[in-house]
Amino acid sequence: MRSLLLAVFIVLIAQVTVAAPIQPDIHQAMLRAWAQSDYGQTSREAGFVLDGDAQHYAIWITPPDNRDGALELKLYPQTFAVFHVHPDASLPTASDADKKVANRYHVKMYTMSRSGVWLYDPATKKTAKIAGEDWLK
Repeated sequence: MRSLLLAVFIVLIAQVTVAAPIQPDIHQAMLRAWAQSDYGQTSREAGFVLDGDAQHYAIWITPPDNRDGALELKLYPQTFAVFHVHPDASLPTASDADKKVANRYHVKMYTMSRSGVWLYDPATKKTAKIAGEDWLK
């Protein structure tokens, strides 16, 4: 029974990495948020939202605040994606609170961490790893 539980656990935490090109301007915003969050080494979070659609969007940077493990992001009527940093001390994937926001406002939730970039899609209710550690380059 123990090996069966371990196998199930491994399947649950193993995520499929989906190759998705990151636009240069979005990548620069990701690196800026990473720096503003002390490179994941503290509980400080930073992020930004995308407004518009996947082809025509505006990037709205949210200044980091001094709250531990939280960030207040302003969502606009045209917001379709949220990007924010998860510190090293937390899970790299979207938290339950992140998923609740994504589900309520129908926005894709991207979490950036030292281990990669993760996407929670409220349309499918699934999480996928879309980039490995190479996003930090």
